[in-house]
Amino acid sequence: MQEWLPAAGIQYKHFQALTGRRNKSQDIQHELNSGWNNQSFHNYADFTLTDVFQKGIRELTQTAHFHNVAYCCSERHPSRCHRLLISNWLAANGWNVYHIMESNGKTQLIPHKLGQWGAMPIIEDDGTVVYPEV
Repeated sequence: MQEWLPAAGIQYKHFQALTGRRNKSQDIQHELNSGWNNQSFHNYADFTLTDVFQKGIRELTQTAHFHNVAYCCSERHPSRCHRLLISNWLAANGWNVYHIMESNGKTQLIPHKLGQWGAMPIIEDDGTVVYPEV
């Protein structure tokens, strides 16, 4: 992508701090995100509470103030990808998020809805997003 996107007139930027597959946190209270039955999603939800994620999401949103941003991963559907948690954080903090999805051979923009494909997030007063067991 880094090679062919610029040729198509699209800027490529890798947000290393927001990449997926995180190990189980030793620093975050397990109960904060116990609403996730899937350990990978639970791990990433814990990661969203770290300074590293906050720095990465700040970089993403600063870029999004000036450009349309599409963030991608290898998983095709957001319900199977850490993009879901990034989308939840963005939507919970006032950003409009759309998923580019194919249906019946047509590309569609689907508005993101909190809790649409997994645990329902709780948004703290400071914009922190957690997923406690209900």
